[in-house]
Amino acid sequence: MNILKTVLLVNLALLSNLSHALVMPAAGSSLIVDQRETLYVNDGDVFDLSSLSITSSGGIDIFGNTQNASFSIVANSFINIAGYLNLFVSDTTLHANEIDFSGILNIIGGGRITFIPKNRMDFSGSIMFDGVSPPSFPPQEGPLIGPQLPPKVILSAVPEAENYVLLLAGLSIIGMARRRHSA
Repeated sequence: MNILKTVLLVNLALLSNLSHALVMPAAGSSLIVDQRETLYVNDGDVFDLSSLSITSSGGIDIFGNTQNASFSIVANSFINIAGYLNLFVSDTTLHANEIDFSGILNIIGGGRITFIPKNRMDFSGSIMFDGVSPPSFPPQEGPLIGPQLPPKVILSAVPEAENYVLLLAGLSIIGMARRRHSA
């Protein structure tokens, strides 16, 4: 009986060390994930980070505390995912200045992910839905762009504030030229 207890305790200790509960750092901090982590999110959570880096030996399993949970990770500088990201949530948004994704993205249960890079996006990783690669999406070399992405993976461009200023300045100049021409 003591041998059985010992085996059970050793197995329990090994299983408990396979995955750790991820504690999100304070807003504006950097996060480096170099092991298997588990994150539980509430609907509408927004994690505001300086940067997020998941190394090739790391990964995050993300679960929702509520049904159809959606959440966002906003990084001021970059998001670099070389490991894996398993999403058990309805909607995920990754918003950063630069996004590099060379790891494995696994969307479980019909969820969706949106990438919103401000400057640059490099997607050379693998995408799976419920653990299976879609047949119409073979692995490719090099970066992927919006039309090549599967329908549940969205690449969204967000105009910078400077673009709005330039647009308004251009419209003002056109308006002044029209007024001067008609006068």
